[in-house]
Amino acid sequence: MSKSKQLGKEYIDSMLDPNGSFTQYGLTKREYFAGLAMQGLLSNPNGGMTEGSGRTFSPDGISDLALKHADALLEKLSSEEVS
Repeated sequence: MSKSKQLGKEYIDSMLDPNGSFTQYGLTKREYFAGLAMQGLLSNPNGGMTEGSGRTFSPDGISDLALKHADALLEKLSSEEVS
């Protein structure tokens, strides 16, 4: 499993339950970042696609691209190069 997919399994929300332990729920970081990327891609008139790029406007094509962007962000955030 790639580092970004492993990091992306962390949840963005957690809740302190009555027993004093944290319960995680909702979206994972990867799902959240992919949703934001997809929103941006779909708000662009050409969906972020350029002619001859080999990418498609299909839901699968947009979904794959959104996940690639989410994984890239997770990798970048986990690197020590981020200032």
